Amino acid sequence: MGENTPPVSAVIPFYNEVKTVAGIAKRAAKHVDHVIVVDDGSTDGSAETLSGLNVHIVRHPVNRGKGASLLSGIDAARRLGSEFVISVDADGQHPPEYIPELLKKAEAETLVIGTRKPTTDPMPPIRRLGNRTANFFISWASGCWIYDTQCGFRIYPVSVIDRVPLHRQRRSGFVMESEVLIEACRAGYSIASVPIPALY
Repeated sequence: MGENTPPVSAVIPFYNEVKTVAGIAKRAAKHVDHVIVVDDGSTDGSAETLSGLNVHIVRHPVNRGKGASLLSGIDAARRLGSEFVISVDADGQHPPEYIPELLKKAEAETLVIGTRKPTTDPMPPIRRLGNRTANFFISWASGCWIYDTQCGFRIYPVSVIDRVPLHRQRRSGFVMESEVLIEACRAGYSIASVPIPALY
């Protein structure tokens, strides 16, 4: 990154993504200072595909869930001095080439979320309905409207993660991502959206 840009890490949690994780890591590396891949107990040889890449690998001996993997990655980013963490799914749903678009809105008091375009997003209808329902209830709980609460392509300021309370029992699975949004909004932080495509 540039001399005056705060350090940025991409965190890529994965569980059995042997076909895609190395490619996603390579593409993300072009846009950030550090790439942190979190192997959440994979059994398919995914970690071996990362051999020789300039990435930091965090390993969970057993599968602990996406939320726990994100928090492990954020801890690693903190140790590397990063002020912002970009979470990227390892399955190829999030184009790492859009990282610079998200970074344009990165601020210390703001979470940035990639928002899948409703008119062009090829999301299956049943999943679209589920996401709309989640958007309503999570926005209601947080007190601010969030356009795409289920997209995991995000920028987390490390300071926000340090300050918002996360329930101990909800720090492991996918619900952690929703809880961060709710608690950040309740604490007065802002949510910014950036239109992105999504691949299925």
